[in-house]
Amino acid sequence: MLVFCSGMLRSGSAFQFNLVCSLLEKTSICVRHGRWERENNKMTKGAIGGYEKFTKEQIDSWANDKKTFHVIKSGRFPEEFYYAKKGLAKILYINRDIRDIAVAAKYKWGLKGTDLLVILDRAESSYKTMSKMQAFENDWCLHQKYEEVFNDNFHALEQISKFLGVKPSKVIIQEVIKECSIKNMLKISTSKELRLKEIILRFLGRLANRIKKILPPPYNKTWKLRKYYLWLLPKVDERTVIAPKHIEPTKGVPGAWKNILDKEEIQIINKRYKNYLKEQNYIN
Repeated sequence: MLVFCSGMLRSGSAFQFNLVCSLLEKTSICVRHGRWERENNKMTKGAIGGYEKFTKEQIDSWANDKKTFHVIKSGRFPEEFYYAKKGLAKILYINRDIRDIAVAAKYKWGLKGTDLLVILDRAESSYKTMSKMQAFENDWCLHQKYEEVFNDNFHALEQISKFLGVKPSKVIIQEVIKECSIKNMLKISTSKELRLKEIILRFLGRLANRIKKILPPPYNKTWKLRKYYLWLLPKVDERTVIAPKHIEPTKGVPGAWKNILDKEEIQIINKRYKNYLKEQNYIN
């Protein structure tokens, strides 16, 4: 069976992915397949998606494997809903106060102003996609809020266990909580190995751009090599899908926006995303 871990941008889907994988590894048979990335959100020739080279045959095989949970950190692609509706996949979705997403995005990418709003619009659009597909109303989807998962890991894992049909002991749940702690994830995010890969990828990108400037058409356009760079030097830790600067200095504590965002940013975000904030009970 396929298990897709998805969520709003910068909302804890990697955290949820690790909770799910660790839980399943201790209670059943589980394979971590990492991130499902697709080139321009379209099916690439002969494969479904990006540098990880998931073929349609692989996805079909994993969906029909009744003995193993195949876990993928995903991005709400149409195929996910297709398999879920056929009873061959489960989807876990996590969302968060969009003001805290702003805090995480500012730290991760140094964004502000309209650039920040573009990212927040993308985050909100993923929630709208799930609502449009009526995912939250179906038994193939588990909808969790980041704040509740963060504040009560134990209860969150009980929900996940019931959803996936596994029965861990309290000892196993505590082991999962310890293994997936923010402290352990932060060690991965700040590791020298991951940082080195990021530096090399950026260097290769800048080098390619400089070379293109002196080349004639069509060689001065995209070489479509990025997926090969990423295949050789994944931009995330392959086991945990944790990336450099994945965890902000606030260590993911809910409500950090109150101390990080300025008054103007709060006013703009509250107005622009009023419907989402109200619907999810972040404002009255």
